[in-house]
Amino acid sequence: MKGMLEKELQRKIIKWLRNVGVFVVKQHGGVYTEVGIPDLICCYRGKFMAFELKVGNNNTTKIQDFKIKEIRKAGGKAEVIRDLDTVKKIIQKIKGDGENELERTQKKR
Repeated sequence: MKGMLEKELQRKIIKWLRNVGVFVVKQHGGVYTEVGIPDLICCYRGKFMAFELKVGNNNTTKIQDFKIKEIRKAGGKAEVIRDLDTVKKIIQKIKGDGENELERTQKKR
């Protein structure tokens, strides 16, 4: 993914997330938008996720770091994402956790 623009990464991630059933909204920065909110806001199997997309040597700002910490403190998943594979691993972990929870519930019955 060397040399990829953030917009290209965003497009690939959004397409993949939607294909696997994740609710995803692209956060557009602007005059009426709160500063520092991650680029993608997602929900999958009841889990709230926020992804701040970065490419190359780009780093998060202090306000972005603060918002990521606040989301985590509230129980959500918030990550800085540099490639699609990282997103796939996060979703796979949620899938796995859900399956394990189902198995635990069935064993109790």
